[in-house]
Amino acid sequence: MLVIVPVALLAIAALISLMVALVGDVMMARSRAASVYELQETLDRIEQDSRISSAFLPTYSQLTSPQGRDGGTASFSASGPNYDLILNMPATTANPYSGSRDLVYYADQPNPCSGTYQGNRPLTVRVVYFTTDNGDGTKTLWRRTIVPTWTTTGGSASSVCAAPWQRDSCPLGSAISATCQTFDEKLLTSVTAFTPTYYDANGASTTDVRNAVSMSLLLSQNQQVAGESISSSSTARISHVNGTTEQVPSTAPTVTIDNPDINTMNNPVLTSLTWNSVPNAAYYSLRYRIDGGAWVYPADQTNTTFQITTARPLDIINFEVTPKNDMGAGSIGTLTYTKPLWTVANLINGWACYSPSGWPCPSYTLSSAGVVLLQGMAKDGATNTSMFTLPSSLAPNKQIIFAGLAHGASSRLDVRTSGDVAWQSSGSSSAWVSLDSVRFLAQGAASPSWQTTTVVPAWTSYGGLWGNPQHVKDSIGRTHVYGLISGGNPATINAMLTLPTGYQPSTSGIWPNVTNPNAGANYQIDNTGNIISRNQGSSGWMSIASMFYPASTSVTFTAMPLANGWVNYGDKYTTAGYTKAADGIVMLRGLIRAGSTTNSVPIATLPAGYCPGWRNLTITQGAGAAGTNASQTAGRVDVVWNGSNGCNLEYVNTSPTASNLWFSLDGISYMQER
Repeated sequence: MLVIVPVALLAIAALISLMVALVGDVMMARSRAASVYELQETLDRIEQDSRISSAFLPTYSQLTSPQGRDGGTASFSASGPNYDLILNMPATTANPYSGSRDLVYYADQPNPCSGTYQGNRPLTVRVVYFTTDNGDGTKTLWRRTIVPTWTTTGGSASSVCAAPWQRDSCPLGSAISATCQTFDEKLLTSVTAFTPTYYDANGASTTDVRNAVSMSLLLSQNQQVAGESISSSSTARISHVNGTTEQVPSTAPTVTIDNPDINTMNNPVLTSLTWNSVPNAAYYSLRYRIDGGAWVYPADQTNTTFQITTARPLDIINFEVTPKNDMGAGSIGTLTYTKPLWTVANLINGWACYSPSGWPCPSYTLSSAGVVLLQGMAKDGATNTSMFTLPSSLAPNKQIIFAGLAHGASSRLDVRTSGDVAWQSSGSSSAWVSLDSVRFLAQGAASPSWQTTTVVPAWTSYGGLWGNPQHVKDSIGRTHVYGLISGGNPATINAMLTLPTGYQPSTSGIWPNVTNPNAGANYQIDNTGNIISRNQGSSGWMSIASMFYPASTSVTFTAMPLANGWVNYGDKYTTAGYTKAADGIVMLRGLIRAGSTTNSVPIATLPAGYCPGWRNLTITQGAGAAGTNASQTAGRVDVVWNGSNGCNLEYVNTSPTASNLWFSLDGISYMQER
């Protein structure tokens, strides 16, 4: 027994080892057979798709997340390291291998669906075979379908005559949606090689897959079975039998400014471009630059319009658009465009240009410092109505009331947070209304950080749409102060508001404004920062709207060469001068007296480089007659190009008429153009 038992145990162990080896061999044999079958089945599937495709594609990038290669919007590419296989296939009304299927055609390209639409351009889908990394040195092979946007409703460039059978697929686990109607098909795991080699019609290998009519596809797999590595590999030669309907776009697009409505499509903060649809273009690649800066590359798009929001007046835009499809890129369409300084307003409520041959039509612009300037003459609008609407980003953060002139009388102009520019009459006529006194800092363009201005006791903030009085400096260093106050007694000739140190002017000036009920008045800004009433106005409300240089900003004013008897007023008031900022805004200031009051006789002549492009008509303030502060009135100053070497600052004595006892130039500003 002692001999027999060990011998028996050895025999049993040998038998078990033999049985394990036999089972392992069987498992490996079955795995090899299964692997070969899976390889062949996958190659058959790829061959079926390739045969009915019209082209092999080098890349595909028109992807909506999560249909991109990375589950986002990353492109597929036929080149390494991944070697995606991208097939251009006709869309069909049923399973493409069904005898009842038909091709899907675009509507009205060129024939209607009710006619011989079979001559139209067919809708094509993309079938992509691609691999994802398993993290163990092998990959998984997937099949994805990408269907272009389509609709069976007519009137669109994507309208088709019948719904396609094919459906968009996305990675496993994606939310089902219009973009992800089903999941990608998993074809093969443990892939170690997925390498297509392309051949042209002459049988020569080619790296330009667009010219390939066939390919040789190497597909390899490696699996671990019973502790052993099982490798299998197969190669198939595959051809597509359909000719491609995609041709490289043959013409360059013609780019123009999209300008059906200049106030909404093109304005100081918006530039709209459009181009013609190029035959065979599936999408368009764009790039642009501003004033020779770095090129900006927006995402590729299928529509034929584009808007630039970063160019400002007088900027030079270089714009390029390249039509593309999966077969290649066409010729580039280009446009070089200098944005105009002024945007002509779209007038409403019966308002019209006063006299386009002699005066600018109502227009607006934006300086590089974010200051909005209006200019021009309007006429015949309905009483107390909006003239036009500015773009939202050019509106103020609170409603502002400006003093202006209308047919020889002071008038009121409101700029609202909606962008509406409205004229408020108070008995004045709309035979003509000047906009040349309206200048303010745009909230959306400049993003100023406003500070609340101190209201002196007895006066209070009017509130409502006008909020609290506020002040700020722009990027040039100019102080802006706006507000509406009420309740005080303007006859006391005391402060109404107080500006803090750093925002105060170096000398005193007198400014026109509007008071209840839409009447003309004025206020004084002292070098102490006090904004003082001057025995004019109503306790009902008083408007404040000024832009000036504070003493804290380093700026040089050139002394104005006064003429025809005009001299500086003296005392604490500013001497007459002019300056131009980096954003092109010319500002005048000073209190003068004693000059000629003959109509249109120059007060002074400013040199070229400090002149507006058109005649500028601005409200100012002056003495009505000798006597008290109560005898004050609106005046008018026109800045007019003299036709040779500069512009004349003209005193105008038509109603309203200010005397020469004193005459203010504060508040006159314009954009330099000559």
